[in-house]
Amino acid sequence: MKQPDKRAPRPTGERNRSPGIRDAFTAGFTLVLTVLLFLAAGAWVDHKLGTSPILSLLGAGVGAAAAIYRIVRQARIPPRRDTDRR
Repeated sequence: MKQPDKRAPRPTGERNRSPGIRDAFTAGFTLVLTVLLFLAAGAWVDHKLGTSPILSLLGAGVGAAAAIYRIVRQARIPPRRDTDRR
């Protein structure tokens, strides 16, 4: 005979995931996209000016610095609580 399920039903549309995983994915995504964007911009300017690879490397470095700054700044913001909303 099958035992009844004693777990509480999960509300529909709501996922039970850790916010830490979401934050880590967002940080990685931010880092990769920002570096690639600045690298591409540097490569494009290098191509136009004929200064390859100086500006590509500079663009990647600036992109990495900007992404790290954004990630650290976001990590310092305390999470919002539902009780704070009115």
